Amino acid sequence: MSDKNILHNFLLVLILSFTWQNIFAQMIVFGQITDGQTLQPLDGVSVILENSNIGTISNHIGMFRMKLPSKSSRRIKVQYMGYESRNIILNKKLCVNDSICCNVELQPKNNILSDVIVLGKSKAQRHREVPSAITIIDSQELKYKTATLNEILDNAAGIKVAQQGGLGNASRIIIQGLDGKRIGIFINGMPMGNSDEFQLSSIPIDMVDEVEIYKGIIPAWLGGDGLGGAVNIRLKDFKKNHLEMAFEAASYNTYIGSLQLKHYLGKTSTALHAGATMNYAKNNYSFSSPFELGRIIHRDHDAYTHGGFNVGISSQQWWFDQFDLTLSADYYRKEIQGGLMNVQNNIQHAFTRTRSASTSLSLEKSFLKGKLTAQFHSIIGFSLVNQVDTSHYCYDFIGNRFPSGSGRGEIGAVPNDSHDRHTTVRELLNLTYKIGNNQLVTWTTNYRYGCKMPKDELADSYSRLPTSGYPSRLHSIVSGLTHELKLYGGKFTNELGIKLFNHHSEVLPFAEAIMLQDKLKASTNRCTMAGWSEAMALHLLPNNALTLKASVQSTVRMPIAEELFGDGVLLLPSEKLRPERSFNINAGAIWLINAMRYPQVRIGINSFYMSAKDMIKLMYSSMNMAYDNIGKVRVMGIDMEMESKLNRWLDLQGNITWQDARDMRKEAVGGGENFHYRYRIPNMPYLFGNVGVRLHKDGLLSKSSSSAFASTFAFTKAFSYNWEASKHNTMLIPARYCWDVAVHHSFNKRCQLSFEIRNILNRENWAEFRYPMERRTFHLKMKYIINKI
Repeated sequence: MSDKNILHNFLLVLILSFTWQNIFAQMIVFGQITDGQTLQPLDGVSVILENSNIGTISNHIGMFRMKLPSKSSRRIKVQYMGYESRNIILNKKLCVNDSICCNVELQPKNNILSDVIVLGKSKAQRHREVPSAITIIDSQELKYKTATLNEILDNAAGIKVAQQGGLGNASRIIIQGLDGKRIGIFINGMPMGNSDEFQLSSIPIDMVDEVEIYKGIIPAWLGGDGLGGAVNIRLKDFKKNHLEMAFEAASYNTYIGSLQLKHYLGKTSTALHAGATMNYAKNNYSFSSPFELGRIIHRDHDAYTHGGFNVGISSQQWWFDQFDLTLSADYYRKEIQGGLMNVQNNIQHAFTRTRSASTSLSLEKSFLKGKLTAQFHSIIGFSLVNQVDTSHYCYDFIGNRFPSGSGRGEIGAVPNDSHDRHTTVRELLNLTYKIGNNQLVTWTTNYRYGCKMPKDELADSYSRLPTSGYPSRLHSIVSGLTHELKLYGGKFTNELGIKLFNHHSEVLPFAEAIMLQDKLKASTNRCTMAGWSEAMALHLLPNNALTLKASVQSTVRMPIAEELFGDGVLLLPSEKLRPERSFNINAGAIWLINAMRYPQVRIGINSFYMSAKDMIKLMYSSMNMAYDNIGKVRVMGIDMEMESKLNRWLDLQGNITWQDARDMRKEAVGGGENFHYRYRIPNMPYLFGNVGVRLHKDGLLSKSSSSAFASTFAFTKAFSYNWEASKHNTMLIPARYCWDVAVHHSFNKRCQLSFEIRNILNRENWAEFRYPMERRTFHLKMKYIINKI
């Protein structure tokens, strides 16, 4: 080859290389946008490259990611309604692997205005305007609380949490007249089971950014099932080095502690994170016997202990837009106080214990220039569950001790020392595709696997039967497709969704049936059903101040392991259970008055109707118990809420709920007329609400301090825990009234102190089945935060 050709080829390669670099080379800018005062992430913030049409917006956790031509301007503009805009010069010193990390704090405009303040719509308010019937508890509402998540939910509109005692005792969430297993629990969109399976009290509120409560209608993009609704808990995610410690001490030897740590490696987006929680409550309070006048009963065997920790690594620098791997471990121990209403027997030695470990993986990646987003979440968990009941003696509340009727054990017909192993796998795949600016298609598939390997050699030796049962397995898949359409500049939103429910279980027969078989053979149950939903929202008036909503849904709840597997003897397997089905209708409105200035008022109203059938209920016989499909329920009602920001320092809120859940079976189980046809469902509150006031002021004691005083009053109308077959029904739970007051003070952005008195009137209140609740309690909480450590 001649020198001329060599020179020609060299120049051609140089020109092509230069052209390639200038046309195709790109710089990636990523980061998080937060409120400069609360350090909470801001959703929907505009990020625009100077003198260009290149831009993006932040997502629900405040994150943004934008590709820039390599020779473009190094200035971006960040703007958001209600906040001061900022012009940012991108710093090459923060460049790592052709990426620039740019975290931005925006200051609210109300820092510089006095009487007329541009407030704008918060992230929580925008969530409230989605077509689904939803209640939002945002970070501002959680800021001054010392309560657990159960207690927070109990004060929300349309929600009731029925508890059987203090911290750690059984509780069930009631939404629109359905409860327990019919309410799905989600964390960051990941199904965690139902409200009977998952203990919300194990999550400190200091770890929670926002709680979404879907009432009746569960959007198809939330993988999982549930008839009555769902609770989605969004946890905090810190975008800078962060250390946060909180500790609470309360009456009856109650202690709650939490720690959160996140540390970024240099100037990268890769971070190590860790967390720890500790809960302990002795629950040693006294109450008056509802059956013996003058008898005081003292709870002395009701202690609860929980400890847990997690460690993990997250990053946005690797091939994925978001990567997170977390390892967790938990320990629970709960003493058993006694039977129903704590008056039949005084258990002194029996307890339950659970040790568990899990690993979770979360991945997120965008394709096709951001039009397609894929999310994958996986949780694999192992647990060892012990029920220990081995005492040779039983006790009563008078102080007598006598030999156990079964030789050993205080509770059942045989003693227990179980070592049951549980394996759980949860997988969630979410694909979202944007069609232009007005359409969104989301496909979500959730897979759940559960395996129980029971073992109780002590119980088996006493009964001479495999009392603990045999291995059983459960597979379920819930897949949903949602189409979202926005018209008229976002004034109208329509969400159409379909869901496919698939269930497969293998359950070995109960012990007595096994004695008659030559070879063990599992009973299998396969079921595939479909559900659908249609929801719409119409925004009216300037600034979309009025939102009208309507939604309808046909959905399914699959049987869970407890209902299918039983325990082998006392609780028989029910391998032929059918899924529960319901048809729901919701209609409501949200009216925002003076959205852009004080006084600001938000009024929400939601009416609902639900018809559910094949309801699963625990049925009793002379010797055994088993779950069966017998129920048919109709629920109707209305809930209303009001929140007002009267000025800079005064907030008011209140809500009220009426719900009417009735048995609609005309025929009784086994034939004949159902005597409680159209009667209210027992143990279901039907009228409840609360009102509250909050005063808050910045700079009251010092320039960097903030102070707040909050007071709430809650009531629940008396209701029956049995069928109301007579006007002289004595199985009533008296009306409940509870007045709480709290004082909160932040000395600076780091140190906070809260003091709360609950049930300040010291009333004797009762929960479901007339379980006694605590009287007046005192709570002191300290919190310390370090940012940019």
